[in-house]
Amino acid sequence: MGAIGPAAAQNVLWERRLSWVQVDAVSDVVDLGDGTLLASGTRLSFGGGTVNSSAVTLVRFTEWGDTIYCQSSGMQGATAQLCRMSSGKVYVVSIALGFFGPHHLLGRVDVETGTLLWQMVLPAFYNWAPGIFDFIEGPDESLLICGGGTDSTGISTNAGIIARYDTLGRPLWATYVRDHPQHTLLNHVEMTAQGTILASGAAGSRIFAIEFLEDGTEVRRAAFYTTPSRFVFNQYSSVRQAPGDRYLVSGMTQRSPAQVYMGMHQGWAGPALWGGETTGVLRATQVLADTGVVYFQAWLPVLALNRLRADSTRAWQRLFVNQPDQINTILYAYQFLADESALVAGSQRFRDSTDQDFYLARITNMGQPYRPWQPATAAKAKAIHPAHRPYPNPCSSTLHFTGLASPGRLELFGTDGRLHLSQAVAPGQAIDVSALPPGVYGYVLTGQGKVWRGRVVRR
Repeated sequence: MGAIGPAAAQNVLWERRLSWVQVDAVSDVVDLGDGTLLASGTRLSFGGGTVNSSAVTLVRFTEWGDTIYCQSSGMQGATAQLCRMSSGKVYVVSIALGFFGPHHLLGRVDVETGTLLWQMVLPAFYNWAPGIFDFIEGPDESLLICGGGTDSTGISTNAGIIARYDTLGRPLWATYVRDHPQHTLLNHVEMTAQGTILASGAAGSRIFAIEFLEDGTEVRRAAFYTTPSRFVFNQYSSVRQAPGDRYLVSGMTQRSPAQVYMGMHQGWAGPALWGGETTGVLRATQVLADTGVVYFQAWLPVLALNRLRADSTRAWQRLFVNQPDQINTILYAYQFLADESALVAGSQRFRDSTDQDFYLARITNMGQPYRPWQPATAAKAKAIHPAHRPYPNPCSSTLHFTGLASPGRLELFGTDGRLHLSQAVAPGQAIDVSALPPGVYGYVLTGQGKVWRGRVVRR
């Protein structure tokens, strides 16, 4: 087990690398909802691929780092992103080079074995590069994918695209977006609390967003941030909805050194409640239920996982500092667990070889001081932290909670802090939420002598 720096070591519960021998990296990780997690990555090690096409590899493990399997999925590709549906089905997308150009692939994962039940070329994405930047569950258990690159018609050298597919990979609709004649990327897509589709990205010197209906009809479009003269060129530029009709805007602009903008804006394309530019490279922003923000920021060779409060003051920062034998640590994704710890995923490279290895680590209690009496085995962890997940999430008419072994009580609070629902809950009970207005709700679940908190979306 390696270290990622003495300043951060006391907050790392475990780290895992696979000791492979070529260029390999974890690109995504999802919570399977049963106490296990699934990571996707690409590898060249052990004949995993060619120079231009790596093998998409899946690693399933417990939340305490015990590997269940490490399995080549049978898909080739330069990226590997996962989407776990509220039904429990898991899909993966990737991009592989072909004779006539790049192929964008979609497959459904058998989570028990790590192989694919099926895979196919996405027709709307053929001959379209550089690739897919976001992949989520859409309305009625469909798949939403967005990205950017050169379109197949040759009309634009750079275009954003958003597409919706059913769960068999059949296209429902696809839309090219050219908000700038040469430089447009759609980097992020999400379902809003109102049930619409929010896509966002970079267009020339702007960070912009578009809202769509389920059928692909555009509702509105606006720029949320504009630089004086510099292009916003980073694929992590995005606009994300936050509680209280707020939007988190973030991205990186062209300057030496690069400048990162982050701000919380009130209303659609409204003024910034807080915001500004700083140095570094921004990755993977996320809005929390209290309108706080978590994000990665890099000042190579140092990476930081940051937590901001709702007023933008820093709650904590955890640094990932390379050791003398390491060239770099790159983090691509993270996942919050039920006990408010975080799983981070990426790659590490060492000075004594050209290896770039899969890397996974769990940070205890989201930046809180490490307590040595915390459980260090999966068996103890399950006894103290039983699985409790709301599903489906987002929900429509009913809500369930897994892992509740005895009667408890559920309370749902709106973004204004008002109590909207309070009732006793039995194990396996379906909770009627059909009378609640659509929106984001914080939940407090009490039972078994414990209290769990989280967020659910009613759409």
